[in-house]
Amino acid sequence: MTYILIVTTSIERYIGNFSILVTGPNNVIFNSTSKFNILIATLSSVSNSLDLQTTYMSELAEQNQVYPRVCGIGNYHYEIVHINVE
Repeated sequence: MTYILIVTTSIERYIGNFSILVTGPNNVIFNSTSKFNILIATLSSVSNSLDLQTTYMSELAEQNQVYPRVCGIGNYHYEIVHINVE
């Protein structure tokens, strides 16, 4: 199953770091439109069962795409993240 997550801000021209934490029994693969991201995957024990914990870290930066949010006005940075659950 594939999900599409669009990360943005409510403040024009606001940039900074963000992370997405996914925990569960299935493998998760992140694909992004950004060139500036890091993927950390760890195996952890939760409630006597093994769950895969995957953390995706990235940054909304000046290099990210922008879109005009209100009536074609403004520059709001965003990143599109495709999340594939296997």
